[in-house]
Amino acid sequence: MRALIISRTFVIFSLIMLLIACNKDPASPEKNNDPKDGDWSGQTSQDRGVTFIVMNQGTEVDSGFTITMSINEWWGYGYAIYTRTVSTDIEEKKFSFEGSGISVQGEFNNRTKCEGNFAMSGTTGYPYYYSFASTGNWSAEWKSAPTVESSEQINEPNLQKITPEKIVEKELNENNKIIFAYYLKK
Repeated sequence: MRALIISRTFVIFSLIMLLIACNKDPASPEKNNDPKDGDWSGQTSQDRGVTFIVMNQGTEVDSGFTITMSINEWWGYGYAIYTRTVSTDIEEKKFSFEGSGISVQGEFNNRTKCEGNFAMSGTTGYPYYYSFASTGNWSAEWKSAPTVESSEQINEPNLQKITPEKIVEKELNENNKIIFAYYLKK
């Protein structure tokens, strides 16, 4: 009888210790506040698209960050699609990169929402070297878990459906490239 009481006491004590060790409360919020890995997309203040992928447990923006900017200058109008070709670290829920006339900043408000701003200036490139500048804000939300094709897609529903007069692709440097599509004012 004594052995049975000790055995039951041991089983009850073991179960209590197991419950304390696990400390799993299904109603408690997730403790991880890092951005969710996966596909993110949204819009700029110019009603253009922005897409990117977060990876490595919310610590990195993968290569392929793409943002479309409107261009409206004295010489013409159009858009520039900027693509970052290297990954960028996320530190303290923020990321940024700049160089060759482009500057992009982003800050994650929570696990599924990010906001930032951009500024770009430069020239369109051959055969016309027109100067331009474009600035604005952007916001994006987490859409889905990462997919293989994600970095190859450009989510840009608001581009004009007519064929531009000129399309120029430039590599700004080893980390950045841009595609310009523009229409000259007549």
